[in-house]
Amino acid sequence: MSIKKKILLAYFLTISLFFILTFFVYNLHAKKSIKELESIYTIEKAKNIEEFLNFEIQNLLSLTKDWAGWTEAWLYMRGKNPSFEKINIVETSWINNKINILAYLTLDGKIKAGGLYYGKKINPLKEEIIKKYLEVYFLLDPQVKNVSGYSGISFFDGMPVILAIHPVLKSDLTGSVAGYLIMGRFIDEAKLKFIKNLFGLNLFKIFKSEDFSEIKNITLPERIPKIIKETHYGNHVVINIKDFTGSFIVLSLEVPKKISAAEKYINIMMLNHFFISVLYGFILYIIVSKLLISKLSRIIKGIKEIKENKKELIKITGKDELCFLAEEINKFFKEIKNKEELYKTLAEKSNEIIALFNRNFDLIYINPAGKKYLDLLEENIYPMLTESLSLKENEKIEKEISLPRGMLIKGVIQPLEGEDRKILFLGQDITPYVYEKEILLDMTRKDYITGMYEKDYIEEKLGKINALAKKGKKYAFLLIKVENLDKIKDTGGFMAKNEILIKISQQIKNSLRKNDISAKLKDDEFGIILKVEDDENIVDRISESIISVYPSISIGLASIEGNESLDKIIQKAKNQKLTFL
Repeated sequence: MSIKKKILLAYFLTISLFFILTFFVYNLHAKKSIKELESIYTIEKAKNIEEFLNFEIQNLLSLTKDWAGWTEAWLYMRGKNPSFEKINIVETSWINNKINILAYLTLDGKIKAGGLYYGKKINPLKEEIIKKYLEVYFLLDPQVKNVSGYSGISFFDGMPVILAIHPVLKSDLTGSVAGYLIMGRFIDEAKLKFIKNLFGLNLFKIFKSEDFSEIKNITLPERIPKIIKETHYGNHVVINIKDFTGSFIVLSLEVPKKISAAEKYINIMMLNHFFISVLYGFILYIIVSKLLISKLSRIIKGIKEIKENKKELIKITGKDELCFLAEEINKFFKEIKNKEELYKTLAEKSNEIIALFNRNFDLIYINPAGKKYLDLLEENIYPMLTESLSLKENEKIEKEISLPRGMLIKGVIQPLEGEDRKILFLGQDITPYVYEKEILLDMTRKDYITGMYEKDYIEEKLGKINALAKKGKKYAFLLIKVENLDKIKDTGGFMAKNEILIKISQQIKNSLRKNDISAKLKDDEFGIILKVEDDENIVDRISESIISVYPSISIGLASIEGNESLDKIIQKAKNQKLTFL
């Protein structure tokens, strides 16, 4: 066998072995890892859906409790307040509270007032259906059912619905049970579509367990998401949960694949490695064959000069293999140049920030989109460039860069292969996405009546305030209790009470300074963290503002020492009451 054939055989075996090993490593390890990561992401997304529905269920139960724990309603159910129905059981009650079912039931389960609101009109409820739900409630422990409510998901005339039942009691949740209140919100197609879009799903449906054919031969654990099918576009997940009546319902959702792009990248990487290996082997073959070393040196020199932009082509005369190689290399560099022009054109039109630096951190290129941010990004990019010097091959740096005016840029620093070691910076303005996410998160943390943050928000901020207080900063906690709120509710109804709370919350917002922190602690309590300023009496301003719309309030003030919980600070404020109006 000739040397040339031996070289070709060795080259062929090396490339084949490399390709086979890469293929098996990919299929035995990489694919499995990607699938496992995709499954973890899918299960977490399914759990988020369940948490969202649980929040909706508790929200409706809280609303039902407010309407059931109402002395006016209690008197009405005992036949002593006939005007209650005309004032409160009106169309606006369904609309303002975003409910579809509202019914006050007697102790034996008969509907005394209420109806079904759907299709912009109030229809009568079927008493036998309502009794079915009430019978479920009657099965609860008597000591529990007479003082607390019960809620869950069920089906009403074939449509998923969130239901809540609560005994009708006095405003302070005392007295004998006068009846029962049931409320419901349909999970119609519009609501299902909203949830699907909110969580970025391909599909979201709710089924009765017996109507969902895809799980008839599958045993599903309760409340544990299970992937039952994988499609090209995503993973089909089901969650088996108990409904209002104790039967099972199925949450069916398809979560889009998010990590599948990595699979494509591995395939491309394998192909790139294969072609690079082929080119390397071809050059090695020419060298070992000992043909015209001088021409080979000229070719190598020509390649370097092209890379340094000293010339555009390698010029070698003749018709042997090296001349052919020189022509192919020229074509290769032409392709590279064409691709560079193409990439440059794409970069010019891209909305992302694209910048290229040399090893001395001098800017070589930046596209038009990047020029808009260059001045703002400059002091953030150069520390990342310095950090990139310690990176190994194929490593990169990813950081979120905060800019003035609340802008946020996601930046990636990637050193490029080559002797000149150029450094690529890619950036994307993610401000709109972050802002949208913060808005959705913010909505879940606010009281639905006043629009103010709830207690957990001020607890979260207290950690930072405590740290500042330990450093000598002076902060105080102002507790505002709205007095006689139950009387307002009893005389003017639920809407009148809410109107007072809305007015007080608005006065608080208008009176606060930029860095003051406020929240609604309970139904009749508000809390404010204030920075103590020597030249400003903010407490008087807030109290006078509230008194102008509602004079019956109690105000307590306590200092923040830096080592106390919110509940302890609240109690201290109650013990150090400044005034009662």
